[in-house]
Amino acid sequence: MKKLFSISLCVALSFTAVAQQSITLSDLWQRYSFYAGGISGLRSMNDGAHYSATTQKTIDKYSYESGEKVATLFDIASAEGLNGFDGYSFNADETAALLETETESIYRYSSRSVVWLADFSSGTAKKLRDEKVRYATYSPDGLHVAYVLGNNLYAYDIAADAHIQITDDGAFNSIINGATDWVYEEEFALVSAFWWSPDSRYIGFLRFDESNVRSFNMDVYGNKLYPNPYTFKYHISIRNNLRGPNYATVSACASSTHALIDAFNTIRLGKSDVVVTGGSEAAVVEGGIGGFNALKALSTRNDDPARASRPF
Repeated sequence: MKKLFSISLCVALSFTAVAQQSITLSDLWQRYSFYAGGISGLRSMNDGAHYSATTQKTIDKYSYESGEKVATLFDIASAEGLNGFDGYSFNADETAALLETETESIYRYSSRSVVWLADFSSGTAKKLRDEKVRYATYSPDGLHVAYVLGNNLYAYDIAADAHIQITDDGAFNSIINGATDWVYEEEFALVSAFWWSPDSRYIGFLRFDESNVRSFNMDVYGNKLYPNPYTFKYHISIRNNLRGPNYATVSACASSTHALIDAFNTIRLGKSDVVVTGGSEAAVVEGGIGGFNALKALSTRNDDPARASRPF
């Protein structure tokens, strides 16, 4: 009983101390004193016993057990013309990597980079191409690299040193192949919209047609003396100056029906005069597709994709 009482007393005292602590807005939003801690800059390797980290000039291999560096996988000192890199991604067997350089942001998560292909065995690296590309990704067999350039999807044959253009109708503010528009990026944090098949024979990708969506002009100031005009596609609410309640109803397959009911009730209760509402299917994130697959809700008619989806 004495031990139990002592523990209870310590807990009570600690709660009292927390209650008496002064918490300011600066603690919350300037110094982030109560943010959860974390570790960044490392990625686990295939064997589960090691992780990699970078100095932006080398990719190093470390032991989880000891925390010591056990090898340098790649060093830019052996690669002519490469002065550093911003990020990297391994191929499947971790014998090579794609290095991102001269990276520039597009929106919140999206970016484009000059990409280099680094080979660990030879210590050499070569440019994928001179232009900045988006979302360069190795095929599972490591023989090809897919990427987006100018809203079109490409595949690069490493052995043949040949670029294969998969789509040719991509255009700014019109057609997007293999990448998402800014709404998907903002709401779902989804930027890359193409996926290799496990056998590396096929690429599945999303194609966005926003040619009929009206444009909006905005001055972007950035860190320059004068602003630059930028044109982008925008929400229907901006075009029609819609104001008031704005939210998404999420209730699985009944979401669209619930959205209509919520809109009706909003008008019935006098909160709005007119409501624009509706719904659409957009389970395009890997987690959503994986969940439906686990539920056995996806069609297995892979031999006839055009007729595979038969929800009713």
